[in-house]
Amino acid sequence: MNWNNTYRFYLIFIIVILIPFQVKLISIPIIAYILLAVIQKDFLRNLSSRIFSFPLLMCLLFYLFHVVGMIWTQNNSAGLFDLQVKLSLIIFPLFFLSERSWSKLELNIFNRSFLVSSIIAMIICLIRAIYRYDYIGESAFYYKEFSFFVHPSYFSMYLCFSIAILINDFIRTKDMISWSILPVIMTMMVVCVGIFLLSSKAGILILATILLCFLLILLIKRYYRKLMLVAFFIVFGGFIISLTSNTGIERMSIFISSMTTRSDNSMESTAARMFIWSTSKDIISENPIIGVGTGDVNRVLEQAYLNEGESELASKSLNAHNQFIQSSIALGFLGLSILVLLFTSMFVISWRREFFLGFVFTLIITTNAFVESIFEVQAGVLFFSLFLILLFGYRNQNYPLTYSVKLNNE
Repeated sequence: MNWNNTYRFYLIFIIVILIPFQVKLISIPIIAYILLAVIQKDFLRNLSSRIFSFPLLMCLLFYLFHVVGMIWTQNNSAGLFDLQVKLSLIIFPLFFLSERSWSKLELNIFNRSFLVSSIIAMIICLIRAIYRYDYIGESAFYYKEFSFFVHPSYFSMYLCFSIAILINDFIRTKDMISWSILPVIMTMMVVCVGIFLLSSKAGILILATILLCFLLILLIKRYYRKLMLVAFFIVFGGFIISLTSNTGIERMSIFISSMTTRSDNSMESTAARMFIWSTSKDIISENPIIGVGTGDVNRVLEQAYLNEGESELASKSLNAHNQFIQSSIALGFLGLSILVLLFTSMFVISWRREFFLGFVFTLIITTNAFVESIFEVQAGVLFFSLFLILLFGYRNQNYPLTYSVKLNNE
């Protein structure tokens, strides 16, 4: 590895560990990486020789269509800001694919570094909550009061992906059961508690789905002793959580009850989201093919809120809280089609390769895309674009996927 490759490896490492903290300084290693990538020998030849995977092509097309959407947008400043937020969708594919193929060891280092960084961020949040307990009480341990670095929905995304990394390590352990896997299980329990404290409804649902898939994989592979061990800790952990607090359970109950009833005291309640989605249908029907343009989504939504007498929603300038609806408003059916093809191709590739980590990553992103406009904030765009490259970067089947979990026993 020459000096340029070495420095770029460490810069990617820095970017990975900074994602859970969402510090503004993260732009520095990204810019440094771009500069080193450009000055590397044969940069253009390496880039032109790569065969992009279909998900990456859809990612590039999605961004480029937002650039084209500037033609018919009215709010150019908002459109330029949107392109800036989404810039990672084109930067990472173009510059990362000028790289040599990453080895399994390097990919594992990136994944485990993200895992450790997410856990450290969670521990910092926990220490902060303990300190603030005397001032604001039990609420210091839940939802926005607990999540210090990033919105709970996005932090739960990071922790759910961390659970997937731990599951890969657990399943790949050759011994059916040994003391070496107990730290992995204990770490999984700690991360699960973190997800519960974040009280993200989507995060809790994703966690339940991941754990169910985990149990099914152990059952299919006939790892019965591991299956019993994991099942015991899931039941035990769930019992402890249910005794210590009802906050997460209460939020799930509110999620169910608010499907038909609007909650006036929370601008991010499920009922508020459903109102936004219902209002968005009229906007989409008026601009079905190419949408209102890249920079006009918030403008038309705010006007729709005011027309419905919801001045509070308009004052908050809330987006659609659904990436599929957000993209449909901005770029119409064409933009929505690209987004659906992007996520579908990721699912198909993961299923065909029996690629557990890729499947869970796609599940996390797609599920959150139904309740958050994940490509409208850096916390979502950066996480997605970086790990899209690391997990689905190349079309070549010989590309070293990060410890793919096969369902057979070869």
